[in-house]
Amino acid sequence: IRIVYTPVHCSWLNPIENWFGVLERRVIKNGNFESIENLKEKITAYIYYHNLHNKKTTKWKFKGFTKNKKLRCCKLAS
Repeated sequence: IRIVYTPVHCSWLNPIENWFGVLERRVIKNGNFESIENLKEKITAYIYYHNLHNKKTTKWKFKGFTKNKKLRCCKLAS
């Protein structure tokens, strides 16, 4: 078992994970692909469609670290 702690400032990963989830649900999950090339074509077509019709600006909330503020640290129980 490997436990990985994701820092709070990694919230930029959430929109990326959501986008891949939508790609998986709309293109890959119930798709029927004749070959790897066919799969690549359908993914590329979805990316083109998404960029044309569904694009939107993302407003980032993380403003950066302050120099004098100490970071919270978790101690593992031994």
